[in-house]
Amino acid sequence: MPAAWLQSVNPLFIIAFAPVLAALWISLGKRGRDLNAAAKFGAGLLLLGLGFIVMYFASQYVLAGQTVSPLGWCSLTCCIPSASCACRP
Repeated sequence: MPAAWLQSVNPLFIIAFAPVLAALWISLGKRGRDLNAAAKFGAGLLLLGLGFIVMYFASQYVLAGQTVSPLGWCSLTCCIPSASCACRP
């Protein structure tokens, strides 16, 4: 799989997650339950850490000698940190 295919995944996920999380922040704000900027950054950091946990499990499959699908694991690894980018205020 060419690396250029996976390089285009991150912007696609950011474009996909930005409206969803913006709608979430707006709906929480209308109900008076909006998170402050520090909480949003904290949620983003937790999602970023979750992305590294996904990479850890993918590496365990490789170390065990199993074949890992680059599209699945790399997309998931890229998907979670992209959502964390969209969490920023």
